[in-house]
Amino acid sequence: MAFLPDGRVLVTERPGRMRVINKDGKLLPALQGVPPVVASGQGGLLDVALAPDFATSNQIYFSYAEPRAGGINGTAVARAKLAVSGD
Repeated sequence: MAFLPDGRVLVTERPGRMRVINKDGKLLPALQGVPPVVASGQGGLLDVALAPDFATSNQIYFSYAEPRAGGINGTAVARAKLAVSGD
């Protein structure tokens, strides 16, 4: 999980969902645009961190188990711009 500057919390869920918990504790719907995730064994959607300049860039980094050719999965790190609407 990562704590957003406005008091909300960004959380990852093992099956591949990323969500925001608003200031009132309400869990918002899953964010769109998360890549496919392999959620078996030790895999899944793993860690999330805010970029040092998040306040101006809205960039986040996250790690996940990525499906790869031949059924051999690997750990990947991705960068994305966080865009959340609605509370």
